[in-house]
Amino acid sequence: MSGAATSALPSPTEAAALTSDIGIQTRGSRHKRQLPLLPTLFVLAVLPVLIGLGVWQLQRMQWKNAMLAAMSASVDQPLLALGNQPIPANAAFRHISIRLDCPRQQPGAEAGRNRQGQTGWAFTLGCRSGRQPVKLVIGWHARPDGWQRASLPFGVQPHNGLAVPGPDGRWRLSSSTAPPPLQPVAPPTPAEIPNNHLAYAIQWFAFAGVLLTIYGVLLRRWWVASPHGNE
Repeated sequence: MSGAATSALPSPTEAAALTSDIGIQTRGSRHKRQLPLLPTLFVLAVLPVLIGLGVWQLQRMQWKNAMLAAMSASVDQPLLALGNQPIPANAAFRHISIRLDCPRQQPGAEAGRNRQGQTGWAFTLGCRSGRQPVKLVIGWHARPDGWQRASLPFGVQPHNGLAVPGPDGRWRLSSSTAPPPLQPVAPPTPAEIPNNHLAYAIQWFAFAGVLLTIYGVLLRRWWVASPHGNE
């Protein structure tokens, strides 16, 4: 009876091996549960932000595409007669007729093209439709002083042209005609409005991918340097 019980017990060598196996499993389980705290928290905080910004840019791209499509359709709509009324918000890239009050002033000059595609100078006047400021693009010339020989449309007069929202928030009216020797300016098109939201979205998603790659490399180095990685 005592011999049978003795034979059931492990030998000292077997007991040492068994204890070693249990220790390895315990340490391995402990290391699997633990991750580098600060890098992990940083990734958990920043990664959703990067992905969210990418998704937001995709939504902005859809909004911009719809807006540009509406503006392109406005170009082919009939002339909108406004008279003394201000330019409405939905009149972007639509041909309008409107009465503007343009006080005497020296025209502004900016880079522009005529309808033949030649580069030169586009001249503008600061005007108003009631209380609404409107920048009237009166014409083009190859020389920066080309406006000096033109009969400029000062005072209250009717004007026909293409209404375009300006970068400063003010409306621009690209006049259909120009007083000689000025020539009509090439009208802008919706295609000239930048639409870079897809590129921005790819950029944010790329940042998220780089962050995950760096975190993966860090985890691999941490794992190799840990006691579990050396065993």
